[in-house]
Amino acid sequence: MKSKILSSSLLVIGFLLGASALSVLAAWSVPACTPPGCNTDAPINASTSAQVKWGSLEVNHNLIDSIGLIVGNKIQIFDDSAAAGTANGKVLTSNANGVGTWQSL
Repeated sequence: MKSKILSSSLLVIGFLLGASALSVLAAWSVPACTPPGCNTDAPINASTSAQVKWGSLEVNHNLIDSIGLIVGNKIQIFDDSAAAGTANGKVLTSNANGVGTWQSL
């Protein structure tokens, strides 16, 4: 008698778990295209391939007493605006708000 109740209970629990799993799978749909063009934004990830981010990137924003950015090799800062583009003999300076621009010496 106990084994029939136990097997019936396990059968009902298995059915409920299976139905729950099917409902979760039915709710998921394949994206129409790959990110970032059509779905969610692509993450910045740890890999050896080059990555492009279309929006701004904030590193360690609003944390106190922390280093915001560490660059382990070379860094290139490029400004392609017509007014203050990068050129030989210019230095990177910042205003009171911390916004950097290239200026002549």
